[in-house]
Amino acid sequence: MNRSARDDAIGGLLVLAVVAVFVPVTSQIFVDPRDPGFGSRDFPIGVLTSITILALALSARAVYLISRSGWQFYEAGEARPVLSYLLPIIVLGFFYVWLLEMFQYALPTFFALAASLAIFGNRGQFRLVVIPIVVTIIFYVLFYGVFGLNEPPGVILSYENNWYFQPFRKFLGLS
Repeated sequence: MNRSARDDAIGGLLVLAVVAVFVPVTSQIFVDPRDPGFGSRDFPIGVLTSITILALALSARAVYLISRSGWQFYEAGEARPVLSYLLPIIVLGFFYVWLLEMFQYALPTFFALAASLAIFGNRGQFRLVVIPIVVTIIFYVLFYGVFGLNEPPGVILSYENNWYFQPFRKFLGLS
C-alpha cells in the first residue's frame, strides 16, 4: 500500500469538500460599488480557484500512484488519527462559521486558531495565546485593510472597521 499516495488522495478530497462549502457563499460577499478594481469577491474566488486546481492535481497524481499499488487503501488501526484530529477540526470549522455570524471576524478567528493548535498538541501561552493574536491581526489587516473585504455585522458583537481601514487603503493607493 502506498500510504503517502492514499493520504494525498484523501487530502485532495477533503480540500475539495472545503472548497465546495465556500463556493456557494462567495456570491453573498458584499461588494462596495464605490471600490474600484479588485473587488471583495475577487480574492476569495481566486483563492478557491487556486486551491481547486492544486487539489485536483494532487488527487490525480495520488490516484495514479494508488492504481499502480493495487488499490489498497486501509490497514488495521488507522482510524485513530481521523477520530482524534480530523473530526474535532471539522466540528471546529462549523463552530467557527457560526461564531463569525455572532461576533464578526477577530474573536472567532483567535478562538479557532487557539483551538486548532490545542487539538494538534500545542501547549503553552506563547503557542495558544500569542501566536493566535499575531496571526489574527495579520489576517485582519490583510483581508479587511489591504483587500478591503467588508464584514457583515455580528448578531452579538458588531463593529465597523471602515473608519480606520479606509485611510490605510488610501495611503497604500488601493482606493
